[in-house]
Amino acid sequence: MKKNYILLFTLYTLCFTLSPYLYATGSVGELFRYGVSARALGMGKASLAVSDDVSSAYWNPANMSKAEYMELTAFNSVLFEGTQYSYIGYILPTTSRKALGVNMLRLANDGFEKRNKDNNDEVVSSFGVTEMGLGVSYGQAITKDVDIGSMLK
Repeated sequence: MKKNYILLFTLYTLCFTLSPYLYATGSVGELFRYGVSARALGMGKASLAVSDDVSSAYWNPANMSKAEYMELTAFNSVLFEGTQYSYIGYILPTTSRKALGVNMLRLANDGFEKRNKDNNDEVVSSFGVTEMGLGVSYGQAITKDVDIGSMLK
C-alpha cells in the first residue's frame, strides 16, 4: 500500500514538473494556458480553491461536487491582434455530491495575409488559424471535507 502512495506521489510530481514544458509558448495546447472566467482572470488565475461555479470544470474539477444545479457559462475575450479566445462550459450534478462537466475552448485568429513569394507586395489570399480543445471533468465528494476530481483534455 505504501508503495502505491509513493508511486502516485512520484507521478503526480512529475506531471506538475513537466507541464510547463509540455505547454511551451507557441506549441499545441497553447489555449489551455489562458484560463477561463473573468472572475478567475481578474484574480490573476488564483481561483483554484475558490472556483465554486461552472468554471471549476476547468480550474478544479473536485469543486464540482459542491454544485447543486446545472450551470452553463460562456466567455469570450479579444486578445492581441484580433485573436479571439472563447470558452463554453457546462456542469451537471448527477447525484448527491457528484458532478460531470464538459467544456470547450477556442483560440482563433483571422486575417493573416498570404503573399506572392516572387513579389512580396502582392497579397494572394488571406487565411486564419484556429485551435480548439475539449475537456470532460468529473468531481466527487469522498468525505465531508475531501473532494476528488479529474479532467481529461
